[in-house]
Formats: sequence, C-alpha cells, structure tokens
Amino acid sequence: MNFLYTNGAEFPALIASNTGLYVTLAERRCAFLEEAGYIESVDEATVYRLTEEGTEYLESERGNWDRSFPGVDSNRASD
Repeated sequence: MNFLYTNGAEFPALIASNTGLYVTLAERRCAFLEEAGYIESVDEATVYRLTEEGTEYLESERGNWDRSFPGVDSNRASD
C-alpha cells in the first residue's frame, strides 16, 4: 500500500519489481487489499491504486511506522 501511496496507480508486476516481492505474492496481496477496500482496480488491465479508505488508513498509521520500524522514514510518502 505504501508503494501505491507514494507512486500512484501501478501494475502488480511493477509493484513487485520495485518492492522486492515475487509477482505472485504482489498479485495475491493486491487481490486481498482490493477485497478489503484499500485499493481498487483502475481498469481491466489490473492497474491498482489506493482508495480513499486506503489512503486514510495509511495516514492514520504513519506514526506507528516510526515506533515499529525506526529506520523507515514515515515522512517519505509526503515528499
């Protein structure tokens, strides 16, 4: 979700290549997040983007990243 937040709509294969995930795992995660309402398919080519609910969730959890992952810059998404 953070990748989509910072980069916008993208194909699962490009999400995978930019995050170090296997394509099949990225596809499964996208399907799960779409079912949960956090991302949505933009078109029939299966390009995904965050929904408003997904964006709100990420923004509400940003402070937790600082505590859980001290080396992760939670402000990077707002650059």
